[in-house]
Amino acid sequence: MSENKKTVRKVLQIGECTGITLPVTYLRKTGLERGDHVEFLSDDNKGIILPIHSKEDNDGE
Repeated sequence: MSENKKTVRKVLQIGECTGITLPVTYLRKTGLERGDHVEFLSDDNKGIILPIHSKEDNDGE
């Protein structure tokens, strides 16, 4: 068995069809709503869901 860890990055949409359900408290905290796209990082069997901020919001140039 190799020790190489592979981080899987996916962009997913919150909703019933994708099978992603998030705690309501998390949605309130992040301001996400159903149908929004999120980035899903999966390393081994742990999954981290990150909100995707639109590029318009990140104008720091």
